[in-house]
Amino acid sequence: MSSSSGSFLAGAMDFSSSNETEKKEPKCILATCGIWESVPQQNGKFIGTGSLIKDFFPKCDKKIHLVTSDKVISSDKLNCYSLYFKKSKDKGEEPKKLVDLVSDDVIFKSGLTIVPVDPNKLNFKKKRILGSLYQPLFTIPTKVRKDLRNDQLYCQVVESSGGPFTITPYQVKGIADKETYIADDISGKMESSRFYKDHRKGLGAPITITVDEEAVVVGAITLDNNNQISFVLFSEIDRKRICSDGGTSMTSSSSKDARQQETFEHSVDQDTPAQGKRKMPPYQYAIEIENSRTASENGMVTKGQQDWEGNLTVGNQHTSQSNHGR
Repeated sequence: MSSSSGSFLAGAMDFSSSNETEKKEPKCILATCGIWESVPQQNGKFIGTGSLIKDFFPKCDKKIHLVTSDKVISSDKLNCYSLYFKKSKDKGEEPKKLVDLVSDDVIFKSGLTIVPVDPNKLNFKKKRILGSLYQPLFTIPTKVRKDLRNDQLYCQVVESSGGPFTITPYQVKGIADKETYIADDISGKMESSRFYKDHRKGLGAPITITVDEEAVVVGAITLDNNNQISFVLFSEIDRKRICSDGGTSMTSSSSKDARQQETFEHSVDQDTPAQGKRKMPPYQYAIEIENSRTASENGMVTKGQQDWEGNLTVGNQHTSQSNHGR
């Protein structure tokens, strides 16, 4: 065999090996990111963990969302945030300014911050490997809480001690029972403060299981009102939101307002975008008026519903395009 032929075969083998390695690279590495907050006139720091999820709202035309805790990203002012992704395991990091990725209004819901992301600006390369298309995005399985009793659950946590960040898995125990907690292999059950202070940035971390040899995401980590670790399972929040161009609903100017509206959300089932204020889409208006009338006939109208019905069209509509200078 000539030296040129040998070099060609060696290169082909290296290419195949590289692609196979990339295919086996877990999504818990590639779809998890560190969230960095810049500090004016200074450098900045990692403040939490996020994940990229495909079809978080299955019927929404925005197909990719960044999901984290609302304790990590608490407002729609995104200029100070950057996302750091591992290009692949132990191969450096790739920062992206969050404000450049956003494709629509930020939503605050059930303790989470949900950011629609433009896939064209992620610059992730889809690779066709061994006949299948590989994409570094989490998907959500159909499992509910009771189905997770026999699964091994992990949360993928960004850790940083000044050098390159790492993504470390921690066990999530008892999620199908009354007491749920985080555990490591050394000390067992971890105190809440150890999980999100110092070098661990566990708030917003995705909770994952393995299905068909691939990591899928079932929830995320946030804090409760007592600053204790809390868990949000995606199967237990409403993800039936229907999106269309300009079709978001009642809005709030801050996550605090959004959290105050959560009780009402359970009755009228509205997400709470954070950027600007919008009018209710006509079809949604009709649905909610009908629901309100039905509830009224049954003597079930709440003060919140009455107030809401009288203020369906408040403020001017601001698109995400104008908010982000697009």
